[in-house]
Amino acid sequence: PSGGNTSPSGGYQTPSGGYTTPSGGNTSPGGGYLTPSGGYTTPSGGNTSPSGGYQTPSGGYTTPSGGNTSPGGGYQTPSGGYTTPSGGSTPVTGGTTGMTWKVYQVSSLADLNMIKDPGHNEPNWGNWPITVALFQQGPTWRIQKVQNSGPGPDGIPNTPDDTYVDDGYVMGTDPTALPSGFAPQQVEQYFNDPNRLTIFPLKGTYQQGSGADPGGGTTPPSSGGVSPGSSVYVEASAANAWQTDLTTANFPANAAANQVDGWFTGSGYTSSGTYELNAINYKVYEITHPQFHTLRASNTYEPPGGAGAFPATVAIIQEGGASWKIRRVIPSTAGGGTTPGTGMTWKVYQVSSLADLNM
Repeated sequence: PSGGNTSPSGGYQTPSGGYTTPSGGNTSPGGGYLTPSGGYTTPSGGNTSPSGGYQTPSGGYTTPSGGNTSPGGGYQTPSGGYTTPSGGSTPVTGGTTGMTWKVYQVSSLADLNMIKDPGHNEPNWGNWPITVALFQQGPTWRIQKVQNSGPGPDGIPNTPDDTYVDDGYVMGTDPTALPSGFAPQQVEQYFNDPNRLTIFPLKGTYQQGSGADPGGGTTPPSSGGVSPGSSVYVEASAANAWQTDLTTANFPANAAANQVDGWFTGSGYTSSGTYELNAINYKVYEITHPQFHTLRASNTYEPPGGAGAFPATVAIIQEGGASWKIRRVIPSTAGGGTTPGTGMTWKVYQVSSLADLNM
């Protein structure tokens, strides 16, 4: 009829047994069912899921051959962001080695007391200012004393991408300032507070466990052998061997190892490895002939070969006194060296006779 068909006042009622699908199923129109131009309106109370939820078909859903198209504007983050579950995010339990952490400068013990465990004390805090990294073990925050190891990706010393390595003590944090469970962003916010930016300036980055070769330390290298391309060095031998004092203008007698190494890294040098002498690991650097002239104490000393001996790898050492010296060293895998410096521990056996030794 011209006015259309009027539904009964109570609407059309589904039979008590429901409608039975024909054995061949219902065939969709050739063009499929089209969504009305205004879309479908969700009821004010929302749509209720079946009590068992919606089940994925046994064969899963098949992606169309052309893929699924994202909306023209892409998917937008909700205006309030995504909320972390009330239980928080579970920290990685396997440790934090390999992660990159921020490094800050601390200029005095009074400043360090603002963030360190109040019950932790050291017989020697080092020469102020010091640099420290904040890293996380599980939910707990720790402070690691570190030293500069290079200028970072930009190649410019004293910029925030400088890299740092272990340099001594580790301690906890003051729980009132940096409590357990703080997220890394919260720790950064603490240091980025305008009142603390000048107290704790950002200096660079640190990877936990990166300090296997702290200059001037007393811990021998870990065992396990020296592989090709090793960063362990030994003294050069024969005609290639040489040693001379460093200028006291930059390297005064009794200067601490971290001061000496800090001069090199601050001047753009990058350590290429370590050289062990008397159970102490000293840093090794590669230098040119002009650089050697700025380092030597005597302005007349020249190593064997003169300019032809450079570039050279050298260890910065203390031996037989307080003065700092420069010694020619070579990679332990290069051959021609003396005094192996691997620091490895080997087994000792007793032999009771020549007959046994002949075995």
